[in-house]
Amino acid sequence: MLLVDSSKPRIFLAPMEGVVDYPLRRIYSQVGGYDIFVTEFIRVLQEPVTEREIFKYAPEMREGYSTAEGIPVLVQFLGSHPEALAESALVAADSGCVGIDLNFGCPAKTVNRHDGGATLLKDPMRIRTVVETVRKALPPKYSVSAKVRLGFDSKDHAMEIAKAAEDGGASWLTVHARTKIQMYQPPVDWPLLGRMAQSVKIPVVANGDIWTAQDAELCRQTTGCQHLMVGRGAFADPWLAERIRGIRRSDFNFDTKELLALVERFAAVSLEHGPERYVVKRVKQWIKHLGRNFTHFALNFDTIKTLDTVEGILERMAQDNALLYEARQDSTPARVKVYGALNEGVVFVS
Repeated sequence: MLLVDSSKPRIFLAPMEGVVDYPLRRIYSQVGGYDIFVTEFIRVLQEPVTEREIFKYAPEMREGYSTAEGIPVLVQFLGSHPEALAESALVAADSGCVGIDLNFGCPAKTVNRHDGGATLLKDPMRIRTVVETVRKALPPKYSVSAKVRLGFDSKDHAMEIAKAAEDGGASWLTVHARTKIQMYQPPVDWPLLGRMAQSVKIPVVANGDIWTAQDAELCRQTTGCQHLMVGRGAFADPWLAERIRGIRRSDFNFDTKELLALVERFAAVSLEHGPERYVVKRVKQWIKHLGRNFTHFALNFDTIKTLDTVEGILERMAQDNALLYEARQDSTPARVKVYGALNEGVVFVS
């Protein structure tokens, strides 16, 4: 079984729908610093999903649900029908997966309207039933974890939610430190997350507003959780996990070629798996978010947002950043705050 225990602090890359797809996981696996990846959620309705459907979200199936660098990839299911989820977990197990993650935290209205994701936070016993049914269906060698929030429209049942996952047999619990109705608005409640972690015996992974290595340290101190899941912070800084581990300096003033090379590799891998019109949107999405930390990317986003080919975007980025770097090589770029622009047209769900 894939273990998450006190022997080693783990860093997860959050399974953000529409963001952390197979191409991005390949790039972040090469970057390093992460211990565990999780697929985007796979919706399970009243019937179990097929191996083909799972493969669509987890091409790593071909390598035993592991990246080329050896990072395990968990399969995440979202649904509310215990038996269908259990049967889907068996399909994933038969295809070679190492573990199943159950999504009880997605705040998207469409998902919640169809009785999925965070809707189950309203009734912790439903969470227990789902976890227990999936756990009993799988041999012990497969991990079964759960991802939750502090609650749906209040935090009153936070402890019950944590206990429900534990009583159902969850291998570990990931907690996003907001309620459903908060979506991604501040503040996160790390102290309550810490009390949830203290109320159960299974490992708890802390998630929510970990943008920097300093945030990670404060989160660990406040919650007592050694394991972390990073999402939007990692999307805005590919080296966040390495900064948290102290492998890389928390300094964004470096040669732009390294970052541009990542974007170019991401575009190349994405083109292998999707049409160019989709890849253009994904590349622009990432460049926009990288602008939160890397000033030059924020400044030249305006120059590429109307371009409609991957080649055109990469050529313009290379030209603009070469000029910017040359002009600013003796200065220290200020960290650009573009919080409003970051979320424009993008909905994160995990």
